This record gives sequence, structure tokens and C-alpha cells, in this order.
Amino acid sequence: MDRNSEFDLVVIGAGWYGLAMAKTYLQVHPSANILIIDSNTTIGGTWAADRLYPFLKSNNLLGTYEVPDFPMDTATYGVKEGEHVPAAVVHQYLNAFAKEFGLDKHMRLSLRTFSHSGGVQITTQKLVVAIGVTSEPYMPTLPESSSFGVPILQSKEFKQHASLLETSTSTAVLGGSKSSWDIAYAFASLGIHVDWMIRDSGRGPTWMMPAYMTALGIWLERLVLTRALTWMSPCVWGDADGYGRLRGLLHGTKMGRWIVDRVWDAIGANVVGRNGLENHPETAKLKPWNGAMWAGNNLGIVNYPTDFFALVRSGKISIHIADIQNLSPGGTVNLTNGTTLKTDALFCATGWKHTPPINFVPPSLQTMLGFPSTSIPAGRDYSDIDAEIFAKFPRLKDQPTRGLQYSKYASGNDNRDGAKMPYQLYRFAIPLSHLKKRNVAFVGAMSTTSATINATIHSLWTTAYFSSLLANDPNSRPVAEVEHETRLFARFGRWRYPNGRGAVYPDFVFDCLPWFDLLLGDLSIEKRRKNRSGSWFGAWKEWFGGYGVADYRGLVGEWKYSLFARKQT
Repeated sequence: MDRNSEFDLVVIGAGWYGLAMAKTYLQVHPSANILIIDSNTTIGGTWAADRLYPFLKSNNLLGTYEVPDFPMDTATYGVKEGEHVPAAVVHQYLNAFAKEFGLDKHMRLSLRTFSHSGGVQITTQKLVVAIGVTSEPYMPTLPESSSFGVPILQSKEFKQHASLLETSTSTAVLGGSKSSWDIAYAFASLGIHVDWMIRDSGRGPTWMMPAYMTALGIWLERLVLTRALTWMSPCVWGDADGYGRLRGLLHGTKMGRWIVDRVWDAIGANVVGRNGLENHPETAKLKPWNGAMWAGNNLGIVNYPTDFFALVRSGKISIHIADIQNLSPGGTVNLTNGTTLKTDALFCATGWKHTPPINFVPPSLQTMLGFPSTSIPAGRDYSDIDAEIFAKFPRLKDQPTRGLQYSKYASGNDNRDGAKMPYQLYRFAIPLSHLKKRNVAFVGAMSTTSATINATIHSLWTTAYFSSLLANDPNSRPVAEVEHETRLFARFGRWRYPNGRGAVYPDFVFDCLPWFDLLLGDLSIEKRRKNRSGSWFGAWKEWFGGYGVADYRGLVGEWKYSLFARKQT
């Protein structure tokens, strides 16, 4: 690539979203001159080679973690039905996907500097930022860490320090997220003692779901994409599925809300019971502090080859519900409950910063692009939006309280938990300031449990928007209506998923299916994909049959046909 290059489309990020965006855009515009850039040395984003730490697997079973138009088969990848997909296989698959659709020819990796002196200057007609929300690790500021004397590592660095699995006699892990479970398991399963600290001032242990839920043994990935369950989730875009009257009864009446609460109670009890959390005083410490309804993507799936909870019951993993008071020499960790620990390394499974690690110049451009902000502009508070949300979903007024304090370790300008203004993006993609320009989009600045389907649909939606070919185009709607809807969707996460990151960026689980319906409606593509016949049997499948990747195959072709049909009329 020349130092000065010009493109039709530049995609920043070579993970699920970046690759899906590039593939879709090329399918619609095959002659386009596009470029995919990434700061990593390999493609994959979260699944890049240098992030694949030991024992890492996806939460997903075979058949649920793939792009709809490119199946992951057992013969090629060696993963059998009912098995979780190993991280190395996800990386292999993404490389194969890039090659299959010719994306490798448009790839430039290890790029970090662009317009600065000595860097590369790129000119593009359209820009897509597709680096997601797990790019820049968040590292807490720990008191007196300079004299600690042993490594303090972020979970992203686990692979680079995997030799600790061979040299350590003990290790410490801070955090309650899925990555903290993974690191604890990796060490304890090799006989290395783990002191696992879950902050008393934090959000508590994540919801760790069994791969199969309910007495019927339904795949979790399909359960969250079952319409009958999505109706139980209060959702501001929920009516896009066409069942608004039923949703109104469930969430707008006392009897309906009683039913909804009992469903969520049953889901939580099913998880706690299947994991046996209340059968031992130590595993009881891993019981989530708030109900499953509030979790957002603060969840994971128990996908370990041996019994994780047996390591806790046997004492190989010791759990401490406390904050770190300070660190002292010799690898000593002093906790707020008076406990003192000795360790050979401290892993901080403390998640990610929630704004893109990109400097936009001038800095005011970040506000224009809808980035999260620590302040709310005058006259733009959310009192009107909050009143609208609570009027429709009274259940959201009764928020959980434990574990939602701002982190005592937050420092500098990260403000990871304290953003007062979340992302302001239409359809979670387009800055309001650039709606008419059709030249900037953020694809994947969100977290869902159905990332591969979402990447596929969101990329097609963005491609259609860039091409002025949406059936429901935002520029054909009143500006005030579009702005209000954007603010409503952005604020909703604050109340719906407080245990996730809903206050900063879209973070949802049980609302994926109506979200897909909304985007497909904008594209004029059939959204009730299990009942095209209109029969009673089809209706039953539509309501109670879990959606999966295969239900969304061939979307680009369907969209092109819908364009042709619209032109004929």
C-alpha cells in the first residue's frame, strides 16, 4: 500500500464485524476498492492469534458460532456436534472465511499510525469502524502496586505469560467475569492454587449458564432466540417483531408482570440448580447477586472439560468476596476483609475500555460521532426518555442495587462505568451528525450473545444505508423522530441491563431477535422466517422454535430480490 492511498471503503477491524462488513459490501459492490486494516498481526479481533490463551473456547456449540453463509463443518474443523468451539478453531475459521470471500486480498495488518508523520495517509469515501468493545483492555489502578514484586497482568496478556502455568505454585485472579473463570480453571486444573478475588464493590460473579437449559435440554443460544422467551423481556424496540399487543399485556399489566417475574425466577433457579451453587458454602459464593433478567452480557457458559465447581469444593480455588486494600512486597495482596494472600502473579480480569482506541482529530469530532461522554449537554437530560421507558415498562423502575457502584479503581479519563451519555448512534451504527452524509458507521460497537448473526444483518443494513437503498431510510423520516428514537434506544440499556454495560453501549441478550426483526424490516426482508407458509404448525415453530444461524442464510440475495420487487411496483 502506498503512503497515500484512496479507497471507496475502509474498514477498521478484522474481527467478526469487520470481516462481515467487508464481505457484504463486496457482494453488493463487487468492483469497489476496499481496505480492511487492523493493528493486530493476525485477523480475528477477539480471536486474533495473540489473544488465544490456554484452554480458551467459545461459549458457543458447533453450529451457533459461524457466519450464516459459511458453515463450520466437522470434517474441516474437527469440532463435533454438541462440542464448544475451541479458540484456535474460531481463528482458523475466520481465516478461511476471509480467504473464501477474497477478503485477504484487501487486508493490511499491523497498522497503527495513519496521518501522523512517518505513518500512512488513507483517503476513503466511506469509513466503517468495526473494532467492537473488547479492543482496549482496562487495567485498574491498585494501591502500592509498584512495590509488589510479581507480575500484574491483564487477562488479555494471559497467552504471552502462559509459562506461569509451569512455574507458579499459586496465582491470584481479580474479577468476576468469564475470563476470570477461565484463568482460574487453567491454573487450578493443573494443581496450582488460585486465590480468586471478586470485588465486594463490583458487580459480583457473572451468570455462568449451562450449555443446555430447562428440563428439555434446549441450547442456550437457541433459547435466547426463542420468540416466546423474548416476549418476557421489556424492550423498547420489541414491537418490531409484530407482537406488540401481547408485549403490552405482559409488561403493562400487574398480572402480566407477575408472569414475567415468575419466568425470570425460574430461569435463575434453573441455572443455580444445574450448577449446584447452593450445595457447598464455597460454590455459594459464585451465586450471582442479581437476577438473570438484569445480566446483559455479563454472562458465560460453563464450557470446561472437567468439573469447574469441583475445583472450588476441593479448595484448589479459594474465593474471596473483597476488594484489594493494597499490594505489598513479595507478592502480598491485602484485602479489605483482613485476609492476606501470597501469589506468584496477579491477573486482572477487569474487562475493556468502552470507547474506540482511536484518536479523532479534532477532539470535538468524537462528540459529533456520538461517543460516550462524561457530561450531558444543557437541555439534553434524559428525564423525558426515562419517563417514557418507565411508563411502558414499570418493572424497570425496580432496579437491583447490589454491586452497581462505580468502580473504586476507576482512574484517569477512562470513566468506564461513569459515562453519563452513552453512544448516540442511529440503529447503533450511524452518528446523527452524519446521517445525510452516508460516510461513517460504527458496526459492532455493541455486545450481544448472537454476534455472528448480528454482524451479518448489521453489515447488510449498513451497506444498504451507505447505498441509499434502505426501504425504511432514516433520511426519509422527520429529524426529530429519528433523534428521539436514537436517544430512546441508547438510554434503554441503562435500565434494562444494569449488570452489563447497558449504560454505555448496547448490551443485550434476550432482545436480539426483535432487534434482527427491526433491521430486517428496514431492509424489507421477511423477519418471521420460520412461518413463511402462514400455517398453524408454522406459527408454533415461529413462537417456540429457537432461531439459529441457518435461519439467516442468503440474506443478501433476499435483499436484492426485494429491491427488484420494489422497483417493479
